[in-house]
Amino acid sequence: MSAASEVLSPPATITLPPDGPVEPVADTPAVDYEPFLPDKKYHKTSPPELLTLTEKQEAVYQEVLKHFAIEDYVIPGLGNEDGTLAEEEKFYLTYECFLRFLRASKWDTRNCITKLEATLKWRREYGIYDTLTLDSIREHCLNGKVFVFGYDVEGRPVMFDVPERESSPEGPGRIRQYVWMMERAVEIMPRGVESVAVIALYSGASKSASLGHSKQIVDTLQSYFPERLGRCAVINGPFWLSILMKLVDPFLDPITRSKIAVNRQLIAEGDVTPDQTIKELGGDRELVWECDRYLNKLVEISGEMKVKRLNKWRDLGGRIGLREWDYKEE
Repeated sequence: MSAASEVLSPPATITLPPDGPVEPVADTPAVDYEPFLPDKKYHKTSPPELLTLTEKQEAVYQEVLKHFAIEDYVIPGLGNEDGTLAEEEKFYLTYECFLRFLRASKWDTRNCITKLEATLKWRREYGIYDTLTLDSIREHCLNGKVFVFGYDVEGRPVMFDVPERESSPEGPGRIRQYVWMMERAVEIMPRGVESVAVIALYSGASKSASLGHSKQIVDTLQSYFPERLGRCAVINGPFWLSILMKLVDPFLDPITRSKIAVNRQLIAEGDVTPDQTIKELGGDRELVWECDRYLNKLVEISGEMKVKRLNKWRDLGGRIGLREWDYKEE
């Protein structure tokens, strides 16, 4: 079996007798090959409390917004490259985006502006809008080590990391794979959802990542995706993981640290429902990994969602500071 068609677990074979189809067994997991969009039940019906500001917070927000909204604003530090905000960069700078960075900056105006400008520069140089394409990371996805599938009870897209399925060497390509998957997860978030759930699924054959590689991933997510981690669960963590966690711990901010749980029973604890997760976690769904089929579908559904929301954003004025809550309205 090729790496591209390797599966998380083999699908059951159903044999059709001469006189007609066999009725499916009630507890047979549903076989899936592709990711899917969230059910409408996961779209919030009222804005999250995080979107309501105090008078002081509103004043800080307005100050940050004013900094980026001036007509001649340019992203600093790009050298000879034109730093004028492109449309996709304005689309990125939503009301909720500003609030995420403000919360991560403890509502310090200058700190928030510094973090946001560093992120805008990083996104431009990293190629988020042009060179970070499916083709650029496909080789790191052949075995399905990192993938987005299903939603937790809060409607967060779930991003899985299955270390035993790693086939590529450590390096920038692996980090780019994480970033690419995170961007797709963000694009399919339901209305009122701003974060992802990450599940690291280990087994006895799982490989360990080096401290340097783990720190790179942590640094990237904390620096350029603040407030995007809703929860992180480590399942079947091996003995060395506790050592690695202690080594990485100093690099975690307190909020991130509080969102990490080890060997938690996700279904029993009510974090996910069986219909939204894979059978390895006790769920009803069996994900058969066919690399191209999965990736192409993810690009299709996330791309369609992005275009739909971008067009609505344009209809609302196409400027920075617009609310995701408004342009994600179904």
